[in-house]
Amino acid sequence: DPSWPILMQIVDGAGKQVLKSLADGAPNNGALSWTVDMPAGSYLLYIQGNRGKPDSKWAYGKAFTVAVNKVIPPFAFITPAGGETFAAGSTQRITWTGGDPSWPILMQIVDGAGKQVLKSLADGAPNNGALSWTVDMPAGSYLLYIQGNRGKPDSKWAYGKAFTVLAR
Repeated sequence: DPSWPILMQIVDGAGKQVLKSLADGAPNNGALSWTVDMPAGSYLLYIQGNRGKPDSKWAYGKAFTVAVNKVIPPFAFITPAGGETFAAGSTQRITWTGGDPSWPILMQIVDGAGKQVLKSLADGAPNNGALSWTVDMPAGSYLLYIQGNRGKPDSKWAYGKAFTVLAR
């Protein structure tokens, strides 16, 4: 009956324990907004109209699942930040942020236009945010490329900004 106030609760997947009350005495208008704030798991909705009265009615909804929405930050290079000049033969520390720490990474040097891979610095290395590189490229302008979780649907990648290598 649309005139009945409703009680709506989230209960465990077995329907045995009330975990959260969403409404008590709310209008029976067919809608209720709720910001999902439950941990990952399986739940049921319980609804009761005209609670405490002889003609009260109740029902459980179908099971639903709350999943953790893991936000994976994009890759970004810290060093080189762009515009640096490195001498051939020098050792440089490449640093970055982003990606899932559990992902293996691919790190490559590409031409300054970002069109051709010239050298692979790491393939399957841990995503720990740092890599040392002994500069072994001829004089020119280059970019770094990083990719995490290669070949998977949630793979992420990024190009760094241009840096220059000078001959010895």
